[in-house]
Amino acid sequence: MKKITLILLLLLVVAPELLAKKLKFGIGIAYADISGVNAYKANSTRNTNTQVTNGLSVPFFLVSKTIADKFSLSYRYSYYGEIKSKGVSPDSDIFNQGGISLPVVTEYQFKERMHENTLAINYTILDKKQWLIALGPNLSVTRSNVEFFDVTQNNRSINIFSETDYSIGAELSASYNIHRNMNIIFNYRYSSTGNKDISLLELAMSYQF
Repeated sequence: MKKITLILLLLLVVAPELLAKKLKFGIGIAYADISGVNAYKANSTRNTNTQVTNGLSVPFFLVSKTIADKFSLSYRYSYYGEIKSKGVSPDSDIFNQGGISLPVVTEYQFKERMHENTLAINYTILDKKQWLIALGPNLSVTRSNVEFFDVTQNNRSINIFSETDYSIGAELSASYNIHRNMNIIFNYRYSSTGNKDISLLELAMSYQF
């Protein structure tokens, strides 16, 4: 709750600056690598297996704005689609929500849908001719909805969980102006929740109104 309040306060502080300057809107696609541990909670931890997802295509929508000399603020919404993975549960805890847990090994698969909202502040380190290069920190809020399936029972649905992750990361962006207010953006972005790492290579097209 404190983190959400901090994000809202930050938005209130920068809102006047955003309204006073021109906005850039962009759409793009990212190549994502995800690794780490998922901790899906429903009174207790459900999955502590390492997840590795490579080469995931992630569409995103981008809004950015210059807020001061050499500083820009951007908001990005990314949808990770349906991520499939598998693992083994050492007990029956995955079948219930905080009930009696028995030592039963269960092989399962899961499908995860991720929605990510990212706020970034970048500092321009190079602005020459048609190129602009910037870097800076970002803050992300990721909402995951996950459904587990029992592999030994013809992929019978076991349970559904939801999780919200907060992550801090950094990004490096290179923008090339191709025509007046139109730009091509190349971006590398990294974020970590402490138990999950996400690396993305992004390509986008933006237009400034």
